[in-house]
Amino acid sequence: SDNKRKIYRNILIADNKIVGAILVGQTDDAGIINSLINSRTKISFWLSDISRSPLDMKKRLLLSQC
Repeated sequence: SDNKRKIYRNILIADNKIVGAILVGQTDDAGIINSLINSRTKISFWLSDISRSPLDMKKRLLLSQC
């Protein structure tokens, strides 16, 4: 979360998959998150990046695929 920009994110993870999310303020990554939920993609390969910086998931995903 980022109190200055009034952004809150709660990414729910089970069995190395995103199973839900709450996005308030910045919803740019909603499509990516929704796609990961629907496809039941395992995210273990970039879980630590999500934990450190959950506000820019698109950038993290693209960097992890390089």
